[in-house]
Order: sequence, then structure tokens, then C-alpha cells
Amino acid sequence: KSYSVSDYPVGNMPKNTQKLWYRSPAVQWDHALPVGNGRLGAVVFGGVGRERIQLNEDTLWAGSPRATDNPDALNHLGTVRELLFEGNLARATEVAEANLLGTPKTIKPFQALGDLNLHFFEHEKVDDYRFELDLDTAVVSTSYRCNGSLFHREVFASYPDQLLALRLSCDKPGGLTFEVSLDREADSETEVVGVTGLAMKCHLEEGAGLLCWSELRLVSEGGEVTRNGNMLHVCGADRVTMLFSSATNYRDPDPRAVCGATLDAAQKKKYMEILADHLVD
Repeated sequence: KSYSVSDYPVGNMPKNTQKLWYRSPAVQWDHALPVGNGRLGAVVFGGVGRERIQLNEDTLWAGSPRATDNPDALNHLGTVRELLFEGNLARATEVAEANLLGTPKTIKPFQALGDLNLHFFEHEKVDDYRFELDLDTAVVSTSYRCNGSLFHREVFASYPDQLLALRLSCDKPGGLTFEVSLDREADSETEVVGVTGLAMKCHLEEGAGLLCWSELRLVSEGGEVTRNGNMLHVCGADRVTMLFSSATNYRDPDPRAVCGATLDAAQKKKYMEILADHLVD
């Protein structure tokens, strides 16, 4: 049986599996494949030459913590009750909306955290492309053949380790060459940390709102990792693991320390251990 999602070209589903899989990358956000652990999330587009992984952190709301109590509300509560008892629901609603709601009456909007971008060189023409979300394992994977080599990458959001994990591999030794960057539309700056890390600091509302710290650490098996401005350049690697953590000062006054501790703990484990703990969870 074939399953179609919007205008996607879709393959036949193998029996006894829970997978959404496609023969082409997502062309818009609501066609991309999501992963999440309840706090951190990502939407994966499955790109070839350029891959975009859109990021989310659940406390990243515009503005900052604020008091919204309405001290005048109690003065109008009796009037609203009387109107309700009289059966005048329309007038009771008008008075309630004008006088009983918080100040201000609206809340600030949620904001996307940003994007993790991968740029692969000379990956324009590919064969055997497959882009899938395994609903049993909560892992998104992308695979294809290019220039005689098989490329594979996978993304998942770990609850036990509180991070996003990405794994890239190629069946040809030294076949992985790409650049990785972090960015968002506004209120942020990205810097290279050490030799193999990226950090993105964002302070909303031009510094008056929430502070968010995001950090990515890259481990390359083979090849060389160098800095290219505010990006990392990987050349000739066999496999690459990336671990990403993010936090805001909504829950903790020092989100940078939270991210550092999270990544320090995770880096004591091998990638397959992180994946195994995720699968058990």
C-alpha cells in the first residue's frame, strides 16, 4: 500500500514497519521530518548539497519574564457575576474582556531557535536517495549515492542525554567534506569555540529579553577540522558525530553552563551508547 503526504513522491511502505519515507528532500517546512525530546526539537529537510535542520527550544519566547496581574480586576468581578445571574451573557463577556484579563492582555510569541546548516561540496547529482522518519526509533535518516560513494546521516533528539545528535558517514574512506554553521534571523551571534565547536548566543528584544545559549561539538573520525570564519570546515573525514545542546535563562540563570555540563557528560559516551540509551528510552 502506498501512502502520500501532500505532493511528495513516496515509495511503498515495507510491511510491519512504522516509517515515513520519501524519494526527494522536503521543499517546505511542513514537509520536513521532526524529532524532539519534549524540550529540544528539530525539523530535518533532508537536503543533499545543502541541509537545513531547523532548531527549537521550548522556553524560547520573545521578551522576558513579567508580571501581568491586573489589580483592577476585583473591582469588576461583582458586576460580571450580577450580569451572569441576570442572564445577560453578552454584556458579562464584554465587561470581563475589558476588565478581568491580565495586563497586557496578550502574551509574547514563541520563537524558533535557529538553523543548523550543512554544506556538502559537489553533491548536486545523486542516486538512490531515501529520506525517512522511523516512528519506532524516532530517528530521521537521509541516504544517497554520489560520485560513486554511499552517504548516510541520521538525526535524533535524546531525552536521557538532553541533546540533539547527528551522525554522518560515507562508505569511502575520507569521503566526507562539508561545512557546518549555526544561525538565526536576529538577536544572535555565532563563534567558533576551540577547534571543533560552535556556539550561538542570542539575547532577545535587543538584550532586554531571554538569554539563550546553544552549543555544538563535533567529533571527526579521520580528516581535518578547521575554522572558516564563524563556521567549521571538515575535510576528508570517514565519520562525523555532532552533539547539540541549547538552554535559556528561563529555567537556569546560566544557560551556558547548562549546555557545557550536558555536552561534557555526553562526550564521555560513544555515539552508539547515546543512540542505544535513546532507543531504550
